[in-house]
Amino acid sequence: MQLISYYEVGAGETIWVPIIYTSATIVIALLSIKNGVGGFTTLDKICLTGAFIGTALWFFASALLVLIWMLFVDIFAVLPSAKYYLDGNFKKDDMVFWTLILIGIFINLFAVEKWTFEASIYPIYMLTTGSIIFGSIFWSRYHQT
Repeated sequence: MQLISYYEVGAGETIWVPIIYTSATIVIALLSIKNGVGGFTTLDKICLTGAFIGTALWFFASALLVLIWMLFVDIFAVLPSAKYYLDGNFKKDDMVFWTLILIGIFINLFAVEKWTFEASIYPIYMLTTGSIIFGSIFWSRYHQT
């Protein structure tokens, strides 16, 4: 819904990073079914409920409202990843991967044609959440006790 809503609010050249992000999220979700830690936590229920609410909103609310709602819900999905990395669960490749992700997100900021709220909210959100994950890996890797 994030991708569709972002497209509907007028995303131009900045749509490519969200397309890749959405595709990667789908692949990760599918791989998590087989290789994940298992279980269905309260946080999983919150995210799933939020996604259903966002889908329902799509039928009677503006695309911008749906986008904002889905980004809010997505924050709850970012937090477990940050905690996972802060707990020291990372590989050397994770730092390289997230460095490349952040570079791509940063470059995507230059594709924002007009810095309106609608056009910039998703790229700024991605930079913020990508930085949180990268910072978690960096902190865990270089500040181990």
